[in-house]
Amino acid sequence: MRKLILQLPALLLLVCALQATQARADSLVIDPVNDFRAAYAGPRNGDLDVVTTQVTFTGTQFLFAGTVNAPIGTTAEAFYVFGINRGEGTARFGAIAPNVLFDSVVVIRPGGASTVTDQILGTTTPLSNANIMIFGNSFLAQVPASLLPSRGFSFGQYTFNLWPRFQVGSAGNSNTDIADFAPDNGNALVTVAPTAVPEPSTMILLGTGLAAAGAARRRRKAGRKEA
Repeated sequence: MRKLILQLPALLLLVCALQATQARADSLVIDPVNDFRAAYAGPRNGDLDVVTTQVTFTGTQFLFAGTVNAPIGTTAEAFYVFGINRGEGTARFGAIAPNVLFDSVVVIRPGGASTVTDQILGTTTPLSNANIMIFGNSFLAQVPASLLPSRGFSFGQYTFNLWPRFQVGSAGNSNTDIADFAPDNGNALVTVAPTAVPEPSTMILLGTGLAAAGAARRRRKAGRKEA
């Protein structure tokens, strides 16, 4: 119970992202299980298989969420890449996924060096591990809106795709490292939250309050038993 209470801030933020996403069903991607790419050459573990994904714009930041088919960390070399089309997206995968368009990428490496790259400007910005939350099979990354400025689209027109990669060491990226695309060959719309999603600090305070309430409850119970 104590472990669950301490994890509530991440859980609550994930719930808020999901609730915001429900306002527009086309932004929630439900990907078939075990649909690894035929040309994928790496291990076919569940944490490289996308189940659902969504991206939500809250007004100040983007929330990049994903759920995979096994606990994150099952494959030590697995990481997750979101391609975002802000208005100048192009088909950078050629024939393997001609409808996946992007002009920037958010790379989420659990416990590693996560980054945001603007492929138009050629700039890469580190993303702090404090901006990434992992809970079982799910992850959530918070990216400030300033790192994904428009290239012609409004925030409600941004689109995205998620692909897990398996890469050992410093080997160069190869298309055979891509385990899955979600959607399979296309982009989904980013959700613009109809109401403000609570900021992480608010969620942490709420989680801390719930944890304190739980501790107080346990102390009261212990006191009654002693009496």
